[in-house]
Amino acid sequence: MIGRIFVVALICLSPSLLRAESTGEIDWQHRTIKAHGQGAPDLNAPSVSAARLGAEKAAKADAFRNLLETLKGVSLASGDKLGTLLQSDNGLRAQVEGTLRGFRIVSPHYYSDGGVALDVEVDLDKLPAALIAKLPSAPAGVADAAPGPASLPAASEEKSRSPAQAKQPPAIVERGAKIVVQARGQGVPDLNAASIAVARIGAERAARLDALKVLLAALSSGDAEVGKMLEADPALRTKVDGALRGYFVSKVHYYSDGGVALDVELPIDQLPPELRAHLHPRAN
Repeated sequence: MIGRIFVVALICLSPSLLRAESTGEIDWQHRTIKAHGQGAPDLNAPSVSAARLGAEKAAKADAFRNLLETLKGVSLASGDKLGTLLQSDNGLRAQVEGTLRGFRIVSPHYYSDGGVALDVEVDLDKLPAALIAKLPSAPAGVADAAPGPASLPAASEEKSRSPAQAKQPPAIVERGAKIVVQARGQGVPDLNAASIAVARIGAERAARLDALKVLLAALSSGDAEVGKMLEADPALRTKVDGALRGYFVSKVHYYSDGGVALDVELPIDQLPPELRAHLHPRAN
């Protein structure tokens, strides 16, 4: 009985007392910076709603600080920490901070006492180009790792040229008990880049964006009604866009000229329920 009461009390507490050990991380698979921000309520506020306003503001400020600190800890290709670079370049730091302040709120948590916690993220590829060129495409060992929630799948080095002409149509397929949308995103390298490695960074960014476009096109073209629903309901389109960003990279293709292709999958159950029945008869 005591144990049950203790758990309930924790659930009701302000998030300031429940801080996670890690307040930020880099998701190299989806090239995003993720962070957690928390705001304690003003217990002297006239109401819970008033306390929540202040707590949300504090949580946003905390999330921004954690995003910045997480980014500062990244090791550059040169071996230096990104924080050292920002410390020596005020202009670049101002650009980075401006980008981080535009974070997306992925999951807000509102507590009974007015406290607020926010899970937020920022796309790495929205950072200044001068900084992206210095970032590693992934930390050591990630590119060769098996598929997993925090790593890219094994990459295949292909000797052919850029994959621009190797289009692969998207498909909705059954995989065991799951139904997934499959697509391929492609990125053509900048032939004027300083090196193949630099060209590959830009091409991978383009491939990730292309994968999103192909996935969305697969949904719209798979059923005419889905296309109409997305066009008529901006809120639904926003939900779908957010869900699509959660795709899983199943295979990476690196080409000899710096081009990149990504085979991606999205479980259909991650999409809003009102769309699923239009996409596959077993979706519900």
